[in-house]
Amino acid sequence: MDYFNIAKPISLRFFMLLTALAFIVPTSHIEANQCVDVFNDQRQFPAWSADHLSPLDQLKPRHFFPRNYLNEAASQGRSISLKIVEVDDYGKSTFVQSAFHSYLNSIVGLRFTDDDGLNFVQFDLWKGTQPDRIVVENLLIENRLATKRVNKLRQSQDSKGLPPKVFFHMRNQLFSFLKAGGYKQIEINTSQDILVYYLYNKLVGAKPANELALQMNSYLSYIIENTIKGNIPEVSATSTTDFSKYIGNGHQDPFPQLMHDLWKRSKNNPAHLKTYGFKPIYTVNENLVAIQWQGHTAFIVPFLPGKPLLTWRNLYENYPDTIKMIKNISE
Repeated sequence: MDYFNIAKPISLRFFMLLTALAFIVPTSHIEANQCVDVFNDQRQFPAWSADHLSPLDQLKPRHFFPRNYLNEAASQGRSISLKIVEVDDYGKSTFVQSAFHSYLNSIVGLRFTDDDGLNFVQFDLWKGTQPDRIVVENLLIENRLATKRVNKLRQSQDSKGLPPKVFFHMRNQLFSFLKAGGYKQIEINTSQDILVYYLYNKLVGAKPANELALQMNSYLSYIIENTIKGNIPEVSATSTTDFSKYIGNGHQDPFPQLMHDLWKRSKNNPAHLKTYGFKPIYTVNENLVAIQWQGHTAFIVPFLPGKPLLTWRNLYENYPDTIKMIKNISE
């Protein structure tokens, strides 16, 4: 399908079983009944609010982790503890505020730690754009009981996180916890990178929050699929993880600022590209989809004003609505 000839965003779909998520959850082994709490060990949460956090002092790891997993940790001589912390300055930084403005008011952070102080799971909660919405950010999940080396859910990940049943149990408990706070929707800004974006999308069930976000989701699927299939000459990627290296993450732009500046000066005119040292890259259908400059390969976003270079930080800082997702938890 030729994305560039589509007048309206194509319907939301996924072209493949994302390789990136295979490192998080071995999806080939996920059965339908694993999408619900198979442990029959759900815990009730006390009512709480952003203005009344004291009930959170009652929370224990058993509210979130299944009993089987806690028992396994104990058998290995490990003890998982829960710390309720203030969200650090990252949540209030100028960088974050430039993207999401004044509504990013931090609420609280939860840290599930081992005896050595390293985190199994963490997430931060911020106020959303509406009273019944909450932002879940700074997600980190890792299985520190695994025998193989594990990594955080970041761009460099190369091993799985929590076992599927444990993950889905914690996901469902997180939803129940947020409902107890009076929230009906999770507002997801997906600041880390495209791998976390698909994590929220596939495993949490979050959907693009608006038409522009739906269009970006479709475009990302289009270029990832065509890159992996070899339909974009001189751009090589065999997985979503490989592709993520071309667009960086929410904190690091993979291209020099000069490349961005020269691209703007060229006015995206194919006749001017060589003047500014760019080599155009076309799809097999002769659509300009990317450029190369001094060894750097950058995709472009054809439907945004000025056709900016596609980097996750650029989207996060300047076009946050394009990667925003919503998860309804009120059902």
